[in-house]
Amino acid sequence: PHHYHLFMSRAKSIRGGDEFKTFYEDLVTFLSKYMDEKGCSYGSWKPQGFDGTVAGRIYSTALSVMALQSRRRDEAANAALNNRMIHSLPE
Repeated sequence: PHHYHLFMSRAKSIRGGDEFKTFYEDLVTFLSKYMDEKGCSYGSWKPQGFDGTVAGRIYSTALSVMALQSRRRDEAANAALNNRMIHSLPE
């Protein structure tokens, strides 16, 4: 499921709107259920599915974090793009 979370969060954040807000809230709820909260693996995600089982805890954690960052990354990218477009308009 890690690839799914990463690429769906990226696609939906680009699209934006209420659909992304709903997806992101569900993603946070889902991922918070599987994040370890004690021991030496505190703050990491348990490997799930084929890709998580083969690649392990570090891979699962990296993809989960990148999925959660999609909101901030795309807000910054859209702001930069809008700024560039505004400054490139003829006067």
